[in-house]
This record gives sequence, structure tokens and C-alpha cells, in this order.
Amino acid sequence: MKMKESTIILSLLSVLLIVAAVSFIRSAPDSKGSDELTAQQSANPSEPSRDNIGHTYIVEEQRLKAAVAADPQDSVAVRLLANFYHDAHKQGEAVPLYERYLELNPVGRQQMMDLASCYGALEDLESALEVTKRVLANWPHDSQAMYNMGALYANQGDRETAATWWHTTLEQAADTSIQSLARQSLARLANM
Repeated sequence: MKMKESTIILSLLSVLLIVAAVSFIRSAPDSKGSDELTAQQSANPSEPSRDNIGHTYIVEEQRLKAAVAADPQDSVAVRLLANFYHDAHKQGEAVPLYERYLELNPVGRQQMMDLASCYGALEDLESALEVTKRVLANWPHDSQAMYNMGALYANQGDRETAATWWHTTLEQAADTSIQSLARQSLARLANM
């Protein structure tokens, strides 16, 4: 599979799994001018750093980490910190937190989907596939998970299995936006 096509399919997976961008809010005065700060933030918002995030982000991260440290069995705190890192595109930090959350709450569908998204972004497609299979074991008619199975197989180069999953998605999805994604993916697959 060509790199560009693989990237497009992986991008669709990320979009479908709703990887939300974190809005970095500048809440404290900074020695840099606001134009310079805005330019830094928009240069690469998916890579948070002390140079392009606001004070609010740092405070919230510290608050959530303290809550998890105070009670590692608090599934709400663990989930919130995992979501925080996922939204900040820090998948490597989100993965163990989602895994811990799912140990505490094994049927967290959205957290399974977010975990699969993290693995996909980290290019660990086997783990993403396993987590997505767990979603389907609990929710066999989940059209979002079905579509993602197709995307994961396509990214592994298994076009036949990808097509099967996307056809299944078309047949079973009630959501027209997921049906549309499946149609588009099948069309791209046919043109490869």
C-alpha cells in the first residue's frame, strides 16, 4: 500500500475515533507578545510544550495527576487524566491510563475506542486491532468499531479483510456519516 493512501486511511481512523484537539488557553501574562504566542500555538498544536501552552493546561494536568496519585483506584480521575492526555495528543501517556481505567471498569466503550485510537496514532496496529475486537465482543453491532476494523486491516495491507469490514459497515450502520466513510474507503481501496 502506498504511504499516502495509508496515511489517508489512518487519518480517517483518527477522525472517526474523535481525537479532539485541546484548546490551549492563554490565561496568564507572558513576556512574549500575543502575536508571537499565537504563531507558536498554531505552528504545531498537536505537540504541546511549555512554549505553546497556557498556564491553564499546566495547572489542569497537575490537578489531574494529583487526583490519580491520591487514589489510583479512582476510575473517574484515571479516565479524566487519560482523556486529558488523549486530547493533548500525548498517546504514550494516555495508553497506560486507559488500560488502568479498563481494569477498573471493563466495559467502558468510549475508553476502549479512545485506547484503540491511541494505539493507532502510535502505529501499534496490532494492539489497536485487539482493543477494537474487544469493543465488538461487547457491542457486536457497533458500526464505528466495524469501520475501524476495516481501516486497521487496510493499514496492515490486508485489503480483502478491510473491504469485508467496510461492506459489513455499509450493511449494518444506521449512521449515514459512517456509511459515507465506508463507501469512500471502499472506493479508494478499489483504486489502489
